[in-house]
Amino acid sequence: GSKAGSPAVLRDSAQPVRIGPYDILERLGEGGMGVVYLARQRDLNRTVALKVMRARGAGDVTFLQRFQREAQAAARLCHPGIVAIHDVGCDGDQHYFSMDYVLGQSLDEQIAGERPSPRRALEIVESVAHTLANAHAEGVIHRDIKPQNILMTPDGRALLADFGLAKDQSRESDLTQEGMTLGTPAYMPPEQAQGRLRVVDGRSDVYSLGAVLYHLLTGR
Repeated sequence: GSKAGSPAVLRDSAQPVRIGPYDILERLGEGGMGVVYLARQRDLNRTVALKVMRARGAGDVTFLQRFQREAQAAARLCHPGIVAIHDVGCDGDQHYFSMDYVLGQSLDEQIAGERPSPRRALEIVESVAHTLANAHAEGVIHRDIKPQNILMTPDGRALLADFGLAKDQSRESDLTQEGMTLGTPAYMPPEQAQGRLRVVDGRSDVYSLGAVLYHLLTGR
């Protein structure tokens, strides 16, 4: 997903200057699938978050398919609670997709500073629950619900990001094998931790959201 927060420049001598129609402004962060940059789309003169696949994944067909699936899963979900995807493309061996740049902080960063009141915690989780209900209705299981993947806007809205582990139930293959462990241990349900991926469904996301609520209420 897009990296929230004030854009902190991460110095990188290998940082590209331009990718496709995007001028790279700053490096915002990185995850398992790729690096996220703050970029300006030249033709529309708008600022976006640009996720670029890691170079080591360019020759790995499964890695590339997973990167593309992340963009496709998020792009088909038209909901105000999901970070919107704008464009998917490739510039040479650099695969990328652009999305809304979200000002604010991740929920993880926010609660590290000050834990919300119980009422506010419930409001945040209720909002994400509505977003998840929409995703599940469209056949998309997120599989990595955690505070780091919930972005909080300056006006207090909660946006769900990072569909890198998502399962699209409309597809015959989800690029994972039974026995694999996906997700973040502190928030994943037992069936996911045990690698029983055939039984992971929307209820598994709900379990993870419950773990997020526990974290919000208790601070651990």
